Amino acid sequence: MNKTTIAVIGAGIVGERILRMISAHPEAEASVLYDADPVRRDQMSREFSVPAAGSLEEVLDQAPDWVYIGTPPRHHAPIAEAAFKAGLDVLCEKPLAHDAETAGRMAEAALRHGRRTAMHFPLLYDPSVRMLLSEAGSGSIGQIRRIELQAHFPQWPRPWQQNPWIGTREQGGFIREVFPHFLQIMSRLSGGLQILSKRTDYPEDPGLSETGVLAIGRTEDDIPVLINGLAGAAAEERIEFTVFGSDAVLKLVNWSGLYRAVGGGPFEKIEPSATVPGLLDELLRLKSGEDAEVVPFSEGAIIQRSIDALL
Repeated sequence: MNKTTIAVIGAGIVGERILRMISAHPEAEASVLYDADPVRRDQMSREFSVPAAGSLEEVLDQAPDWVYIGTPPRHHAPIAEAAFKAGLDVLCEKPLAHDAETAGRMAEAALRHGRRTAMHFPLLYDPSVRMLLSEAGSGSIGQIRRIELQAHFPQWPRPWQQNPWIGTREQGGFIREVFPHFLQIMSRLSGGLQILSKRTDYPEDPGLSETGVLAIGRTEDDIPVLINGLAGAAAEERIEFTVFGSDAVLKLVNWSGLYRAVGGGPFEKIEPSATVPGLLDELLRLKSGEDAEVVPFSEGAIIQRSIDALL
């Protein structure tokens, strides 16, 4: 059986996770990798036994089934457009780009070239998130009255996340790096988000990313949304995504802990029983022409507009 080949461009922290995901999948294979840092490139090449390329052009010449882009956001667009011109399909890291205009151009380029696209939103493949989407979407919690996102970080960038760009105002910050995961869940629940009012705080250094945001918005279905993000405060890191229904409330805590409160009762943790196909399984389905659960560039561009509005 021929494996689905994936070229990995960008072998940072998340790129390494993608390499591990690919190496563990029986029907996928990392065919080549490239990183602008030759030391990191060679290290990942040895660790995962994947051939290293010396340039982007060398990667595209190998014609993989998918090109994964795990570079800093402002490099996403030129790499994706080069892949489209080479007739290749693209899996891109989130956010789709560093601004909404560029993200829209990427979505249009994919459509113009007739290429398949997907984005790396790992929460979509988490059983807890699927259960939240299913229960909230089925009406089992009653009418959705409000959606809230609360995120607190004692420092940004986080200790394990130190790199030259993730703390910059141009490309980084928690609104770009963390919030897209939850904006994507929100879009699946109730459509895109319109920001009605917001305050975003920045440090004095014009090169550094935001330190806080408070925002009020509404979804396409007119559900009120409250967003509260804060970095650099004396509190442990905690992220809560809460869907308030008229009959019950669902809360996702620190990415994968799912809790439910019924009526006026306390929150109780619930454990999903169903398994969920992973991102690579869905990419294989998409490549075969089947329906697949992926986030295409068109959806990524909608999420990017909400990011820009918050920034």
